[in-house]
Amino acid sequence: MLDNPKGAQNHVFNVGNRGGEVTMKELALMMRELAAEITGKDAFLEHPIEEITGEKFYGDGYEDCDRRVPDVSKAEARLGWKPKTSLRETLRVTMTHYFEQYGRPAGLHPAQP
Repeated sequence: MLDNPKGAQNHVFNVGNRGGEVTMKELALMMRELAAEITGKDAFLEHPIEEITGEKFYGDGYEDCDRRVPDVSKAEARLGWKPKTSLRETLRVTMTHYFEQYGRPAGLHPAQP
């Protein structure tokens, strides 16, 4: 969008990677695994994940869809953009930056590559 502002102007884009569809539980597990890898602390693998329904969390009247699959065809057509980075790698880069900049508890250091 930054490289093609005229193609993006006045448009909304669904951006994602069609190959990266995961459930919320799978996302939580992936983030937990990455936290352990990034920090070198296996204790993150034991961090509890609580499963609750959307209705219980948000309240009565909550509605949701079962699947969210990005349709990036509009971004491909208008911007010439295609996803190149996997969800796992995107999370790794984002979480590494967070741990390095903001969230590194005392004594935790990112694992060396």
